[in-house]
Amino acid sequence: MENKELQIILKTLDEHKAEDIKDIDVSNLTPFATHYVLATCSNHRLLSAMAGLIEDELEKNKITVTAKEGIPESGWIILAAGDVIVHLFMDPIRQEINLEGLVEHTLSKINK
Repeated sequence: MENKELQIILKTLDEHKAEDIKDIDVSNLTPFATHYVLATCSNHRLLSAMAGLIEDELEKNKITVTAKEGIPESGWIILAAGDVIVHLFMDPIRQEINLEGLVEHTLSKINK
C-alpha cells in the first residue's frame, strides 16, 4: 500500500500535467526516504507553480513539507514530505544530473 504523501504527490503531478513522472523505491538505499519522485516541468514558472501546488495539497491533508530547496531559476526544486523526496526538474537539468540513472545503478549494485 502506498503512503499518503506519495499518493497525494503523484496525483498532484499527474493532474497538473508534469511530464515524465517517475516513482523510485529507495527504501533499500537510504534510511531517510522510501521514495524519490522525479518529474519534469517545461519552464521556470511551471516549476515554481508545481512545487507550490504540491505544498498546498499536502497542507490540505495536514502533511508538513519538512524541507524545500532550490529556486525555479536553477531548474531543480526538491521537496521532502514524510519519507518521500520530490525532485522537480526542467528537462536540461534532469538530463544533466541523471538522478534516476544514478539511483538505478546504485540499487542494482545493492540488489546483487
